[in-house]
Amino acid sequence: MKPIAIASLVLLASPILSQYQASVFPPFDAPNYPTTLLVCSQELQARGYWTLSQLPSYPNVSAVDADLGGCGTCWELSSSGGGVVAVAAVDGVRHYGLPPSFGLTSAAKDQLLGSNTEGLSLIFPVSAKQVASSVCGL
Repeated sequence: MKPIAIASLVLLASPILSQYQASVFPPFDAPNYPTTLLVCSQELQARGYWTLSQLPSYPNVSAVDADLGGCGTCWELSSSGGGVVAVAAVDGVRHYGLPPSFGLTSAAKDQLLGSNTEGLSLIFPVSAKQVASSVCGL
């Protein structure tokens, strides 16, 4: 087999990871944050979730850029330091002219970056891939 064919097979077999940005969205740190305030409120309330803490994945929830996917999708985020977290999309966010992004809880950020992030930029790079919703308990 030719080297180019082998390289093509490796690329096809690799999961698709893309570069995005993430930041903490402080309201999501409140377990009793009402789902009525979220873009995904109808879908979440139809499933019986009235606060963020009622979600099986909480605190691993996220606002997800509208270009990436809809409510109830699940995303595996990874940092350059090796941290990984799966987050459920519960809200939408749109940053015109900027790369697609994720708005996380502090706990999800800590899983990605560790808890000692003093001096780190408020916005940090992550790699992301969509995974099965069941990974997030949805």
